[in-house]
Amino acid sequence: MKSQHYLLPLLGLCLAMAGTPWAAQAQTPSEPSVPVEAAPVESETPAEAEPEATGPSASEAFTLGVERYNQEDYIGALEAFNLAIEQNPDLASAYLYRGMIFAQQEDYDLALADLNRAIELDPAMPTPTLLAALFSTNRAIRSKPRQTSTPPWPMIQMRPMPTCIEG
Repeated sequence: MKSQHYLLPLLGLCLAMAGTPWAAQAQTPSEPSVPVEAAPVESETPAEAEPEATGPSASEAFTLGVERYNQEDYIGALEAFNLAIEQNPDLASAYLYRGMIFAQQEDYDLALADLNRAIELDPAMPTPTLLAALFSTNRAIRSKPRQTSTPPWPMIQMRPMPTCIEG
């Protein structure tokens, strides 16, 4: 369990060293915006209008996931990132955050799968690479059998001091 004590500080260090390039993506839409002049103008009556999509877009779901992650609501963040990935499977930052949540839940296989997917989608983003190395190391440490050998020094037994009898 000692390795677990080092996991969170190392994770923080990796994130601090790599910066947070995905934070800016939380506010930017992932779909390209079409200029107003180039957008076709259609006159629709309320009866002809298409029904609006229910639920947030991929960028809105991602932003919601980041907010929930920062509030340490990891279950809510996981749901939001799942929705963002469902709507936009090429959103590398969503895989990054989801991988960090899986690692926090100590499911390193899923964490590494998501981090590797984030690396495939955006090789220039350094954070998934650092975290994948960290989680791989942590998984390797946990998989080694622990030795239960006795320490090299003899155990000291506490004995009561003899009392002096005055006579």
